[in-house]
Amino acid sequence: MTKITGDAVALVSKYTRFDPANPEKTAADEFSIVSKDNLTKEGALRAHWAKDGYILVGMARIEIELLPQKEITTKAVATLRQQKEQVLATAQAEATRIEGQIQSLLAIEHVVEA
Repeated sequence: MTKITGDAVALVSKYTRFDPANPEKTAADEFSIVSKDNLTKEGALRAHWAKDGYILVGMARIEIELLPQKEITTKAVATLRQQKEQVLATAQAEATRIEGQIQSLLAIEHVVEA
């Protein structure tokens, strides 16, 4: 399996169970891992992260074991198909709404005044 390794920034949000007094007790999935580009030149967290309540707690060395290429492609195709179905459903709903307006206008034209 192909692996990718690199450095990243570890953050926690106000919604995690992170305890500053016992940080080592925090489960790994409580951390948000983001690009080092999210730090200023001085090493501080960029304002939009801080504004949203994130706290810089450290640096992370991450290793990603990539799925086999065929499986990645299969998952990507499945995701695109879901997006396509969503787009088609939204378009059909809008077309139905417009058709309703058309039929309402046509019905007005055919009302006979007494």
